[in-house]
Amino acid sequence: MKNLLKRLFKVIFSIALIFILFKLIDLNKVINLIIDIDFKFLFFPAIIFFIGLFLSVKKWKKILEVYGININSSELFKLYLVGSFYNNFLPSTIGGDGYKFIKLNKKYNSKKKEILSSIILERAFGFFTWFVINLVFFFIFFRTIIKNKYLLSLEIFLILGPPFLLILINIFGKYFKIFKGISLMSKLSNLFSTLGIIIRNYKIFFFSFFISIIINALTIFSIYSIFLSFGISVDLRIIAFCMSLIIIYSIIPISLNNIGFTESLSVLVFSIFMIDSAIILSTFLVARFTSILMSLFGGISEVYDSIKK
Repeated sequence: MKNLLKRLFKVIFSIALIFILFKLIDLNKVINLIIDIDFKFLFFPAIIFFIGLFLSVKKWKKILEVYGININSSELFKLYLVGSFYNNFLPSTIGGDGYKFIKLNKKYNSKKKEILSSIILERAFGFFTWFVINLVFFFIFFRTIIKNKYLLSLEIFLILGPPFLLILINIFGKYFKIFKGISLMSKLSNLFSTLGIIIRNYKIFFFSFFISIIINALTIFSIYSIFLSFGISVDLRIIAFCMSLIIIYSIIPISLNNIGFTESLSVLVFSIFMIDSAIILSTFLVARFTSILMSLFGGISEVYDSIKK
């Protein structure tokens, strides 16, 4: 019942955000923009979706191999694709990771901790590289950030949020008991020791970091391409900076697959750089639709497997 209420809250919150967006931005203008879209520019985001999946699988496979788990790339690709499909119905952009964990855990039950660590690390490298990108462009757009209270607030929370969370866990974690009496800090300590195996493996660390940078660069070019489909060329530096904020904050499970939240944050940060709000909203609606459309291949694969059984 509690989980149902949480899910209901996220759905309502998503609907409320979308409603507010369309109250603030001319809906007719957004519709006209999408009707007049130049579809040839959307080929690139569609291809990037699968290239990004392929590179993510390569990164994940390398991490799993360090833990002694050898799975062929096609199986991991399928897991990743189906996981991206489930992301459409789960809170935040990491909901599908739960599906990947459950599937792999059935096959490698004795390596539960290693599987969880591999999934966390595969995602963590992506977020870490976005943090690096954000840091680089923080200095490039320093004057703009200082002058704008919204950007400044987002950056301050980005810097102070993670250390503050770790301090809270350290202080209060020992008072919570989970998994049959094992303390939260003890559980985290075991997990961190497993994560450390990869972090100390410099070859895998830098390989994963490099692959993540490529994936993030492709994401930036994907958004750039969608902006072009509406007849506007946006500075790649602006897209890189804004996307670093949007994607890092997308980890917050505040709405269903961050529907409404991502679009609202996108309008907030991109409009600071004097980009039309209707074009921003149209761009990220198209980006979401493209992602959902491509992830449907994962849903089809899941339905096909269910029928075979």
